Amino acid sequence: MDKDLEKYRHLQEYLGMSESELQKLTRMVDSLLEYVEDRDTMRSCPELCNNVRDMAVRIRSMLSSRLIALEDLIGILAEYGIRI
Repeated sequence: MDKDLEKYRHLQEYLGMSESELQKLTRMVDSLLEYVEDRDTMRSCPELCNNVRDMAVRIRSMLSSRLIALEDLIGILAEYGIRI
C-alpha cells in the first residue's frame, strides 16, 4: 500500500509540474509574439520578425495541444478517483 501511495505522490508531483511548465512556456512564447508583433520591431526587421513569429506560433500551438492532452489525462484520472 505504501508503494502505491508513493507512486501516486510521484504521479501527482510530475503531472502538476508538467502542467505548470507548459503554462510557463506558453507565457514565454506569448511574450515573444508580443515583441515581434510590435510595430517598431516589425519596421526594423520585418523578415526576421515574420520568421520568428511563424516559429513562435507553431511552438505555441504544440504547447497548447500538449497542455490540453495533459488536462484531459488529469480529467480521466480524476474519473477513476485519482486527484491531481
